[in-house]
Amino acid sequence: MTPIPDRDELLEGCEREPIHVPGAVQPHGCLFAFRHGVAVTVCADRAEALGRGPEEVFGAAGAAEIERAPARQPLTIRTADGAELDVTSHLVGDIRVVEVEPPSDVDLNTRYGLLEQMRALQAATTLAALLDATAGAVRSLTGFDRVMIYRFDPEWNGEVVAEAREPDLDPFLGLRYPASDIPPQARALYLRNPIRLIPAVDHEPVPLVAAAGAVGPALDLSDATLRAVSPVHLEYLRNMGVAASMSAALTVDGALWGLIACHHYRAPRRPSQRTRAGVEVLAKTASALLAQFQAAAAATERVDLLLRIEQIGSRLAESDADPLATLTDPGTTLAEVVAADGAATWRPGEVRTAGRCPPGEVIDALGRRLAERGADGLVTDHAGADEDCAAAGVADHAAGVLAVPVPEAAAWLLWFRDEQIRSVRWGGDPHHKELRRDPTGGVRLGPRRSFAEYVELVRGTSRPWTPAQVEVANLLGRRVGDGIERQLRRDRRLAEALQQAVLLAELPQVPGAELGVVYEPATRFGVGGDWYDVIFLPDGRAVLVLGDVAGHGFAVAATMSQLRHALRAYVVRSGDIGAALGELNELVRTLLPGEMATALVAAFDPARAGVELLNAGHLPPVIVRGAAAALVELPRHPALGVGRQVTFRPQAVGLDPDATLVLYTDGLIERRGVDIDTRLGALVAAAAAIGADTEPQRVCELLRDALRDDARTDDATVFALRRTE
Repeated sequence: MTPIPDRDELLEGCEREPIHVPGAVQPHGCLFAFRHGVAVTVCADRAEALGRGPEEVFGAAGAAEIERAPARQPLTIRTADGAELDVTSHLVGDIRVVEVEPPSDVDLNTRYGLLEQMRALQAATTLAALLDATAGAVRSLTGFDRVMIYRFDPEWNGEVVAEAREPDLDPFLGLRYPASDIPPQARALYLRNPIRLIPAVDHEPVPLVAAAGAVGPALDLSDATLRAVSPVHLEYLRNMGVAASMSAALTVDGALWGLIACHHYRAPRRPSQRTRAGVEVLAKTASALLAQFQAAAAATERVDLLLRIEQIGSRLAESDADPLATLTDPGTTLAEVVAADGAATWRPGEVRTAGRCPPGEVIDALGRRLAERGADGLVTDHAGADEDCAAAGVADHAAGVLAVPVPEAAAWLLWFRDEQIRSVRWGGDPHHKELRRDPTGGVRLGPRRSFAEYVELVRGTSRPWTPAQVEVANLLGRRVGDGIERQLRRDRRLAEALQQAVLLAELPQVPGAELGVVYEPATRFGVGGDWYDVIFLPDGRAVLVLGDVAGHGFAVAATMSQLRHALRAYVVRSGDIGAALGELNELVRTLLPGEMATALVAAFDPARAGVELLNAGHLPPVIVRGAAAALVELPRHPALGVGRQVTFRPQAVGLDPDATLVLYTDGLIERRGVDIDTRLGALVAAAAAIGADTEPQRVCELLRDALRDDARTDDATVFALRRTE
């Protein structure tokens, strides 16, 4: 026996059912297909028409009317023998398909007031009133026992949002039906053929027969109103107690919004062709009005949201502070911008929050995942079902997440929504599908048998984010990015001024040596903490200093200036670079708490042909000798401001004639995701390739170029001394 597939596999099988080529039609009419004026496919009960032309089947006048009529336009013709028929036609490639039904016998406007019904739709002032009016108008026009407005959600589950019915029928209003009740291929057909009629669920379909010797694919009945119905769907309707049904598509912006679903319970019911044309007019009118209501609601929501971000935008424009930090300041109401319960900003190594948010480490994990895969955003109302949120552990703390990137700062804005526990009323258990074996032994899903109300408690989801909220969140991200760009441009100008004021305008002449230096500010993160200096002592030594204050911004620049001037004073006063760094360490620890800096100091003594080196938390220097280069291993003392009463002991290193000592800051080599040893190896290799006779300034430029990376987030300095004698 064939093994039973899993439910998803069976659902996929249902979705592959070729309902557009059933090879049969419903029995309330006849279908004729003509190619080059000859009937090539007809209903089995009209097989005698095969090989005949339209004039022979419908008479010359009728055939001429059919030929002139636009596709799917209803018309009534009189045949040569005087019979009246309702007819529509359409083309399938080079085949003209003609469908025939018994004639209509009513004037819709006189009998049912179609124009009045349309005016009632147009008079509706709310979406709910429009839907109620539409259901009532269609029921008045068709006489079905129940007419429902059925709206699809983003997952294609349907909900009854309006209803007109016989008083003795149980209400279906508010009930939901799973997407599998109307599979994708059926939904797609509604966009081509907006009216679907099943006058009697207990009918026997009439097969189509083709002319002898006919070849080619089965006739596509996608646009045919008589198209036979899937047996599974007929059984589904019978299980609901429905005797006849009709549906009409409601569309907005070319997409299926929902259906007008009509059920009749007491007997078969066949609204005439004219009546169905009236329903189609009502459906198109309702669709146009739906689009207007939705557009108006979206515009109103968008204006409200724009006003909210204008308030935040004003704060950003008025503040000289970091825009990302400003967003989470008290009073900024970042979460309220999109009606979230909490909001956060993330950038590497920094998380700021406002309102109810997941823990910082969870937000950091999510931010790192989004940044690493280069995501362009995240929108979910079910965090547990999202790969990034699940991996970061977000679902344990929030159900909804909206995240937008701020590329200018390699940052993200994130909003969070709490879980919204809700009860969903289904028309029957949506998870129950009957398994059946067909005559060949295969297994398929049968239609649901029970439609008794089934209440499901839904957990793990939040209120969905609206398109306007997503749009405005992205707009705010761009506004923040623009603010950061403005700040970076301003910082760049000030950085240039700061360089002129704090850094050496030009390198001094050092007896017995040549100097070179290259300084580049961070590519996108404003003023950094690098500084360099040359201090001359009375005994003839020249002290080279390369320092780096942790962080970016004007506070860092101010600290950098203080440290530079303080170290100059300490070195000149004591003449001992170890003692001077000890005093500087105590200054940072006591007067600048929370600050940290690294420093590499080289005291060059031309008389002794060597240097004293002292490393305070810095990267090791490089010595280039001829075609070789190597890192100088030094005792690494703590960074400035970290330890208490630290003793700094310099180490003497010989420097041969024409050897070059290279100092550098971490901005030259450190890159996110790359091992530091790998980058140090690249530095040594680049230094060895420079050549023995290269001037120090050119050495600095070549190393900068060799290790340049657009992803650099810190300023970079290369400082070189070459012994000349």
